[in-house]
Amino acid sequence: MKRLLSTATVMATMLLAMASRASHDYPTQIRDKYTLGYCPDCTLCHATNQCGSGTVVTDFGLSLVGFGAKGRDPVSLDQALDTDRAREWDSDGDGVPDVDELVEGTDPSGPSLGRVTAAKYGCAIAPHGAGPRGAVFMLASCLLLHLRRRSRRGRSSDTRLPP
Repeated sequence: MKRLLSTATVMATMLLAMASRASHDYPTQIRDKYTLGYCPDCTLCHATNQCGSGTVVTDFGLSLVGFGAKGRDPVSLDQALDTDRAREWDSDGDGVPDVDELVEGTDPSGPSLGRVTAAKYGCAIAPHGAGPRGAVFMLASCLLLHLRRRSRRGRSSDTRLPP
């Protein structure tokens, strides 16, 4: 019973750790950094609002990656934005620096895209294994480990010689 309790405690701790490692919300970080009156959509940098590794495709997003921005690393995004601003970088070549376009509410990846829409759910780059599938996998793995240990204990007690 003690092993079952300790296994359950370890599982709960691991699940809480996964939840606490939830990814950072980059659109909110950009909004707060420049005190924008809106929250940029994830498509400011990504192909769709289903963000993730390898989905940065816009000129602005690729510029930030070139300046060192990485997923799940808010410090690298902040530094990349600072570099973009310091260089007065113009990702779309329309003559207006990226940060000025963000402040104006236009898309730094292209003037034809118009006003940036507010994000409904934010942009998340979730760690691999996080979420419901990761939790189910972890619980199943712990249960199998527990059953395997229990089975071994049963077999080893059968092979002992009586005193």
